[in-house]
Amino acid sequence: MASVMNEPPPEDDNNSNSAIFRSRSSSSSSSSIINFFTSTVLNPLRSLTGAQEICTEGRSEARQFVATFESKYGSKRPNFSLEAAETTYKNARQSASFFLVYLHSSIHDSTDNFCRNILCNDEFVSYVNENFIVWGGDVDQRDAYMTSRVLQATSFPFLGILVWPADKRNPMLLERIEISLPVNANINFTSLIERFRKCINKHEGLVIASRRIQQERESRRILREQQEKEYNDSLRADQEREEALKREADERTRIMEEEEEQKALNEAMELSKKLTRQQIVEEKKNRVGDEPENDRNLNTRIQLKYPDGSRTIRRFSKLVTLDLVRDFVDIEIITKELEIENYSLNLNFPKRTFRKDDEETKHLTLEEAGLHPQAVLFVQNLDA
Repeated sequence: MASVMNEPPPEDDNNSNSAIFRSRSSSSSSSSIINFFTSTVLNPLRSLTGAQEICTEGRSEARQFVATFESKYGSKRPNFSLEAAETTYKNARQSASFFLVYLHSSIHDSTDNFCRNILCNDEFVSYVNENFIVWGGDVDQRDAYMTSRVLQATSFPFLGILVWPADKRNPMLLERIEISLPVNANINFTSLIERFRKCINKHEGLVIASRRIQQERESRRILREQQEKEYNDSLRADQEREEALKREADERTRIMEEEEEQKALNEAMELSKKLTRQQIVEEKKNRVGDEPENDRNLNTRIQLKYPDGSRTIRRFSKLVTLDLVRDFVDIEIITKELEIENYSLNLNFPKRTFRKDDEETKHLTLEEAGLHPQAVLFVQNLDA
């Protein structure tokens, strides 16, 4: 808690049964600020022990107080918070609720009578639980002791009604009640409930305004979160779109590079094949030699017909073998760029086939093969 502003106390209410609910005036005016936890106790203590340790110890003390209270007075009681005073107070602020503080001291004469006959009364418990967030503590413990100092409580039992308007930096102490009960007093708790009711009615506007402010803040928070979500969604969509475009660009680049690499490889292979074919052509030309003169007695006239319909007429010595004719055909195939690798030389009249792997015919001369003085040979693509 930051600080507490004190409201001026109402006139004292004295009931007819000798139970005194006394409102003690504060020495400061209604506009003065008592540093609640922060300036008087909490900040110095935090500097020594740390906020987390304080809240942890306060939670432990709150639960110990509730357990001790129930063991002595039963489970019919106000719904005391099981958290530290500061945590409970912040919860009351967040929910825009009235906050009831009960400070307990077992050594005071009025305490036992008050707890048994008022604090555990069915009607009183029902009213308090319905209208307040309640925190209680024994002033023998640190959290309750600090709270008693801040609220300037000197007589016990003590009740304080507080509220923390949403538009204020500090909470407000609306009502402070110090209980004085003779041990055997005949208690009328309705006057205490009436005092609570008057306080709530008087200051209900603060709570209503706080709830409205809290709702507006919550609406702004939801709107801000929604806007942030929409912005983040849009940003994520833009990033995903940019990443997709980058992936597409990278893929196009990769494909282009692969195509260029493949093109370069193909060109290199084609150049290699071309050089190889040129080398083959030169070697075979050297073996075939020049075409001999037109001497029908010594030379044979061969007409070669290819699958693409082209033809070539060439004279060969009748003494050369079919292998030499094949060398000439290979030159023609390479020169004409025909897609032929395996082929045979076919003679129609008489019908005869000369294959490269035919050992019986491959070394025959043209005359021995019956091709002299002239013949027509068909180049048949064996892979077609």
